[in-house]
Amino acid sequence: MFRRGSLLTHTGVLAASLPREDRALLEAGIAAESDQELASLIEDLCS
Repeated sequence: MFRRGSLLTHTGVLAASLPREDRALLEAGIAAESDQELASLIEDLCS
């Protein structure tokens, strides 16, 4: 995950392994307003 172009977290999950809809969201960029929201987004994508 990135914040303003800087790597924050490496999840180890390959984008190619995600459903098409999630890949489209990643390509468009997913905004998180807080660290808690970011953690929730990462959990959702990695599960």
